[in-house]
Amino acid sequence: MSKVVTAGLTVAGVPYGEDVRAGDLVGWSGGRLVRACGSAGNPVSAVGIAAASYKADESGAMHLVGEISGLSGLAVGGVQYLSLSTPGGIQGSLPSGTGNLKQAVGYAVAGDRVAVVIRDQGTYL
Repeated sequence: MSKVVTAGLTVAGVPYGEDVRAGDLVGWSGGRLVRACGSAGNPVSAVGIAAASYKADESGAMHLVGEISGLSGLAVGGVQYLSLSTPGGIQGSLPSGTGNLKQAVGYAVAGDRVAVVIRDQGTYL
């Protein structure tokens, strides 16, 4: 399980539309936050990080910036992107493929930690 650390910029009372885990990247879909994923089959761009684990139809908090730890195998300094295969996850390789979303979401600051700073909604490939 990932651990989320943040130093501010938290939004409280946002509605979640599905079960999420602490540290999942989340984005808006149908007026609720869901686990973001960049695949063409589910192109939801990330806007923040789930502050804790929440159930569908529960209100909770979302961090706009922060650090996610508990990961492994990250290349320090490498750009991290919204995952094409794991909703709410990240990947270290640049996404490719028609219809997929390319969204940089942060940087690896250690082999097991990512500083999440989402600057834009990404671009479709």
